[in-house]
Amino acid sequence: GSIKDIFLSVENFILIIIMAKLILNVDLRKFREINETKFFLTFFIVSSFILAMFTYQSGVYWRMKWLILPYFFIGMSLIQKSTLINVKE
Repeated sequence: GSIKDIFLSVENFILIIIMAKLILNVDLRKFREINETKFFLTFFIVSSFILAMFTYQSGVYWRMKWLILPYFFIGMSLIQKSTLINVKE
């Protein structure tokens, strides 16, 4: 493919790795307790479904995915077992 397609493939591969790491580090107890997480993840899933149904050009999809990915990252960051930065009180 073209340079653009290779770049976008690498970008998607990195996003998949980050998303998998976040999903594997989920604390289910926090998920049940924090309602904001449910909102962010539900919004991400519904928006992804709508985007997939109504996006007919791949160029539009590459730009639009960055509009909904922050909701996934915010929702997943609220329910992580451990953080990358350990703050001592």
